[in-house]
Amino acid sequence: MRITHRQTPPTAPEPNKKKRIPALVIALGAAVIGGISLLATLDKMQPAEPSDPPAAEVDITTTKPKPSTTRTTTTTRPTTTTTQTAEPLYVLPLSNNVVAEFGTAPVWNETLQSYRLHQAVDFGGEIGDKVVAIADATVLSVGQDTLWGGQLELDCGYGVVVRYSGVTTDLTAGETVKVGQAVGTLSGVPGESEGGVHLHVEMTADGQPIDVMKAIEK
Repeated sequence: MRITHRQTPPTAPEPNKKKRIPALVIALGAAVIGGISLLATLDKMQPAEPSDPPAAEVDITTTKPKPSTTRTTTTTRPTTTTTQTAEPLYVLPLSNNVVAEFGTAPVWNETLQSYRLHQAVDFGGEIGDKVVAIADATVLSVGQDTLWGGQLELDCGYGVVVRYSGVTTDLTAGETVKVGQAVGTLSGVPGESEGGVHLHVEMTADGQPIDVMKAIEK
């Protein structure tokens, strides 16, 4: 009797058999993953930090400092210099053409053929020329004289009296006139006719004869 030993075939390895991962490693991995997700959740829960406002854009071309509008209102009002040109005290009664000056010594009068004092100033002109008040005055008298022609006497105040000879006027005693105001027209002096047409002007201060031109110059 033949005894044959049955040979058991070797156990073949299981196809594609995965290696087993220890349970401890799996537990550690799960813990790590859980911690990461927890941190992410907490991070999302934190309030977001306020972001800085966007920097204002600066236009380099307009960065020049603007002039301060805080004006120091020192109200320098326009000085209305109303240069009130004070009226002169005396003015020329006619033209500045002096044909005979004031004198304290007798002079020859060609018309009367005699020496006479000429304590007056004669202003040359033409018949009908305008004659004006030498100063602010009040009319003292108006008259007519054979030698001196039409006469007008003015009280200028402060003891000053002016007498015009050779003037035609419509003024009457008591009227007031302003310096430079027209008071009449030139008509000539019969007693000095050889000296041409002129206005004969005498001035006295407290009764004393004075030079009209010197008074005007002052």
